[in-house]
Amino acid sequence: MANSGNFTTNSSDGRSLTFSWSLSSQSIANNTSTISWQLVGSGSASGWVKAGNFKVTIDGATVYSSTTRINLYNGTLVASGTYTFTHNSSGAKSFT
Repeated sequence: MANSGNFTTNSSDGRSLTFSWSLSSQSIANNTSTISWQLVGSGSASGWVKAGNFKVTIDGATVYSSTTRINLYNGTLVASGTYTFTHNSSGAKSFT
């Protein structure tokens, strides 16, 4: 598993969302890794774009869900958190 990563959604009205994550801890004894993640507004639009609903699913688990519409600016922190993965028997892990 890499130490960090990110991706950006398609743009709508000049605004998109960027999901980024970084490895925060690992346990060899428990065969787990914990990541910190965040979802942030991005894109080229000036001002705000009304946006929502939001949902973050990591490795098949919904870790954030909101039906609230917000004024989404470039740099708005929509959500953040941590997630712990269990690796396979060889110690490897990939996720979506």
